[in-house]
Amino acid sequence: MTQSTAFQGLFGSRIAGNRAAITWLATFPNATPPDPALITWPPNHFTTPAACRLAMPQPSEIAQLDAIPAVPCPCGLARRAFTDRGDYPATVHLTQITRDAAVHYHRLQTEVYVVLECQPGAAIELNGELHPVRPLTAILIPPGVRHRGVGEMTVLIHCTPKFDPLDEFFD
Repeated sequence: MTQSTAFQGLFGSRIAGNRAAITWLATFPNATPPDPALITWPPNHFTTPAACRLAMPQPSEIAQLDAIPAVPCPCGLARRAFTDRGDYPATVHLTQITRDAAVHYHRLQTEVYVVLECQPGAAIELNGELHPVRPLTAILIPPGVRHRGVGEMTVLIHCTPKFDPLDEFFD
């Protein structure tokens, strides 16, 4: 039985000639397939089968990070974008890390820090170990990793799932 015949058995005649549906199913073989008539290829990104749905595209959004009001955080001051966007699974933060940044961790959130500016000797502390940083250093911080910036720096943070202040913990 060919792959196309197997898919046709799952979906009947609706799969015939729907190259996008066949490609989607081959790419996500363990996923529950959506209605083939609703699949477009290629998806906007390759993260999950949900990325392949053909709903009307959501409107784009532009955030001027330095115009967003800063709020206190364990690191210093954060300006968080896309917090209210239900269709986007993350937030983006422009954060000014201060000298008194507190060691903290998240149980659910993964963060990627990208250092934009920093003082000489700046570092990131990960589980008690210091790692020197310089502009354009990227740091992946999985859930459970105790972390803080050491020294003053400006970082761009991509946080997924969306930032939640209830997911900040201190020892």
